[in-house]
Amino acid sequence: CGCAKGSTVLDLGCGPGWTSWFLRKCGYRVINVDISFQMLVRSRARDDQAPPAVPVAANGERLPFRANKFDAVVVYDALHHMPDVPAVIRECRRVLKPGGTITIGEPGLIHYLSPSARSIARRTGVLEKGFARIQLQWILLGAGFRAVRHHHGGAVTGTRLLSFLSLIAGFMLEPLLPR
Repeated sequence: CGCAKGSTVLDLGCGPGWTSWFLRKCGYRVINVDISFQMLVRSRARDDQAPPAVPVAANGERLPFRANKFDAVVVYDALHHMPDVPAVIRECRRVLKPGGTITIGEPGLIHYLSPSARSIARRTGVLEKGFARIQLQWILLGAGFRAVRHHHGGAVTGTRLLSFLSLIAGFMLEPLLPR
């Protein structure tokens, strides 16, 4: 997370709580946020394995926290389910303390086109998007983040050619993708 043990971290879109559990095991104070009450209940089931997290049901576009509250925000595998990504990132920036960090782990642009993601979206109604790296960088810079670093840790490591083709695809497909 880029901050010291004991820091307060917002796990936005915590889902069943695996990321929160890991963060708590690493010594952070964690606030779980998810729009789904059922996911918050599932995340509480792991509280016997680490110091408890504080669950909060909220929409990422309108977080119920004061400005400058968190040392770090983690959004892991959740942003691609959110309809207004720029609004969510602006809210993350608002609730971060000066010098705070945001860590985002999201599927690439190809995820949006994958048959499994499309099937899940049709079956459940859950929004399934993917992101080109440059797309997330623009959103972060537009929200006021200044130091944007990319760390590639996905399942598809590829080559520089694959990265270049993904970048080009992102530029070409971005206007067609749902917001």
